[in-house]
Amino acid sequence: MPLEPTRSAALTTVTIRSNGSEIPGTFALLSLEVSQVCGCIPYAHLIFQDGDPAKQSFDVAASDEFAPGAEIEIDLGYNREENLVFKGLATRLRVEAPLNGSSRLHVEVKHAAFRMHHARHSRVWTDVTDADALSDLAAGYGIGFDGSSETARPQLVQHQASDWDFSVLRGERIGQLLLGGPDGLRLFAPDSNAEPSVTLEYGRTLFSLDLELNAEAQAAEISVGAWSPADASIETAESAAGDVAGPGNLDGSALAEASGVKPKPRQAGARDQAELDDWARAAMQRRRLSAVTGMVEVQGSSSLNVGDTVDLKGLGPRFDGPAFVSGLRHSISRGDWRCFVQIGLDPAFHDERHDICAPPAAGLIPSISGLQIGIVDEVHDDPAGEDRVAVRLATETETSEPIWARPMSVGGGAERGLVMLPDPGSECLLGFLDSDPRDPVLIGGLHSSAAASPLPGADGNDLKGLVSRAGTRIVFDDSGPSLVIETEGDRTIALSDDDGTIVISDRAGNKMEFDDSGITLSSNSDITLDARGDVRIDGMNVNAAAKIGMEVKGNTSANLKSSGSTVVRGATVDIN
Repeated sequence: MPLEPTRSAALTTVTIRSNGSEIPGTFALLSLEVSQVCGCIPYAHLIFQDGDPAKQSFDVAASDEFAPGAEIEIDLGYNREENLVFKGLATRLRVEAPLNGSSRLHVEVKHAAFRMHHARHSRVWTDVTDADALSDLAAGYGIGFDGSSETARPQLVQHQASDWDFSVLRGERIGQLLLGGPDGLRLFAPDSNAEPSVTLEYGRTLFSLDLELNAEAQAAEISVGAWSPADASIETAESAAGDVAGPGNLDGSALAEASGVKPKPRQAGARDQAELDDWARAAMQRRRLSAVTGMVEVQGSSSLNVGDTVDLKGLGPRFDGPAFVSGLRHSISRGDWRCFVQIGLDPAFHDERHDICAPPAAGLIPSISGLQIGIVDEVHDDPAGEDRVAVRLATETETSEPIWARPMSVGGGAERGLVMLPDPGSECLLGFLDSDPRDPVLIGGLHSSAAASPLPGADGNDLKGLVSRAGTRIVFDDSGPSLVIETEGDRTIALSDDDGTIVISDRAGNKMEFDDSGITLSSNSDITLDARGDVRIDGMNVNAAAKIGMEVKGNTSANLKSSGSTVVRGATVDIN
């Protein structure tokens, strides 16, 4: 359906309503601009003649019609055959009175979705599709939402991001675009193979144009990947060639041959195969839709819509053909309505085009990046009573005060956890919460040639352990396997699966050994058994032998008996 090249016999008409009522006819509209672009918040910019120096007033600016928060609707058309093209809220007024020229009022109106952009939020969804999460966000602002996606995510996490940025990015990452309109927000997948809604022909319906064919971002293939903990390997997804209908006689594959680009983005987190597939497909789709980009200017028309496909003609073999409309800008000035049609997409995703992440340290203080080396100053007397450790940054500061760091602890909690604070003067590794230099966390100590490890690395990596400053050691040896607990004074407990023994010993020669044959207790000195209660010795046979003498006595009574024969033998036997 060719677009009419001109509407010279038609009168451009505009109807502006404020809170449901038409604005007074005395408001002299000088110009109007309405912008609607995928992934951007729609807006309208109105300029009125306003201001009277004699009366010292700006009556239009002072009226309720454009008071901030007023709901503004704009209809455009010809000869009063109009269609609603924009609906939003008045957000900004600006008056100007140039030195030479008439005074004016600028009114900025934005789609209600602007509220989604000016605050950061953190949320978690479980077992939800991206579209359902986005619908939930829009509903929080009373904004309608139309769109769907198939795959349910086990978990979606929004962390200190605006609802708008989160919505746009999640839509893009599943190959869909977010668009604001009079009815709310719409999430849709671009369809470049759709039947063109209009034909735009150079020399007839195109007033001006600025189009670019760019092969730089075109890729023959895209391989995305994320770490799979279950497989302990990278899980990948590859996009197909991804050719889409577009302007010109060079498709994406042909342009990719010129660029030679083969992106392989990777993520360290665990993503399921469905999300990887969406990622690869969306990345290729954006690149293909970025092959031809630019702007064409035509006569204003409400038959053009963002998301449509238009047919470009008269531009030669490189630019003729179907083109995806990613944005529209309606402009009315001096009674002439022009429409600027944005063709194609930027190959970069929303997060690559805009800084959407929260500032480090919440912007409260200049941040500190990465991990830092520290030197332990002291491990007690935390002035806040928070069990922190005083450290100094290895990169010298111009003051002498240390900073207090919270030490990490395995299983740390109330009255529990592994406590191994580094000693004063030792080197340590520091991280910083939210990159705030006031909130260090002591991650652990560090070894080096100046502070050698007590268990240096070796082939097989069999030794693991814990060694205190005084030399007390707990060592695991996986080559046995075995476990040895010993002090600097050679007091040892050794458990060995290889020998099948448990041995407790000291440097004095005292030793207790457990093995498959029993228990052996030996000493180079005395062995004393002392109990406040009874001492019982019970066995199949009990043998007691003294190399010099033996004494068995009972202070109150003594009883020696046997159910069988009893032998008492000696060179001399004294009874009584």
